[in-house]
Amino acid sequence: MRAVDGRGRAAVVPVSAVSDALVRMPGRNDSGLPKNLLRTVRIPVASLKGVNLRDVRAVELRTDRVARGSAYVSDLAFSSPGVGFSAPARLLPRLSASSVTAKEGNAGTTSMDFWVRLSRPSIRPVSVYVETSGELGDAVGDVARQLVFKPGQVRQRVSVPVVGNTRDSYDVPFSLVLSAPREGLLDQSFGHGLVLDDDPTPTLTVGNAQTVEKAGMLRFPVKLSAPSDKFVSLSGVLKDGTAVIRKDYTRAYDDGSNPPDRTADGYIEPGGTTGDLSVTIVDDKVKEPTEIFTVVINSAEGADIKLPTTVTGTITDND
Repeated sequence: MRAVDGRGRAAVVPVSAVSDALVRMPGRNDSGLPKNLLRTVRIPVASLKGVNLRDVRAVELRTDRVARGSAYVSDLAFSSPGVGFSAPARLLPRLSASSVTAKEGNAGTTSMDFWVRLSRPSIRPVSVYVETSGELGDAVGDVARQLVFKPGQVRQRVSVPVVGNTRDSYDVPFSLVLSAPREGLLDQSFGHGLVLDDDPTPTLTVGNAQTVEKAGMLRFPVKLSAPSDKFVSLSGVLKDGTAVIRKDYTRAYDDGSNPPDRTADGYIEPGGTTGDLSVTIVDDKVKEPTEIFTVVINSAEGADIKLPTTVTGTITDND
């Protein structure tokens, strides 16, 4: 921040030295700034040395960073101390949020209890806005409200609802954000929450499959022992038996490039228990005996499976 008086004299105070208001809110870079929250920055006028504070003509926000972005100023005010209320900003109590880790649970709604604390008691009410932030999903409930500390009160509990289930899912990190304090300063303005999934990882099975040549597709059945909130995927390698790749079968969506792509992929959508791993069958007009090939499953994500696992595909001729 740069303050300039009527004679062109300037004083500079780094905002980062007095506040964390310019710290970017949680969120992914590819989705942009998730929200704008007004953050209060209190700058002691004693730090504006060499400037006539009775003749301030400009207050500027400047940066020496090259990255593009925006900072919005909502209100600007100079406060004058009165009798019984005079105190430098550094003596205002500071507000901090705790961090909490908890297990999800299997059913119902429980609470994660954060504590918002003042560094010392105040003779006046102190208020601050609290809000949950992040990709909360179905596990974490929204919280957005104002906390008011009565004179002498130094801590308050903020309960964040957590919904339990029995599905395997990802851990959920989120933040409890403090902003817009009154009669106090922000110290630790981000409380970090982590909901740990406590459900067992389901088991994945892949079965053998058979089809007639004219069907055009052979689908290996893929099953999950229980529904999961995760995207379950698996991958394997096609190996010739009596059936030969590109003569009798090909990878699904084979683009014809050389050498032939022997990768086979399958998946199960979140919430489901069944899926398939598909292979394209070449329908020709040649009379042939029943032929086989195999798929060696060598990787899987989102579920447990013994690796490697080999399944057999059987093609029955229809000519």
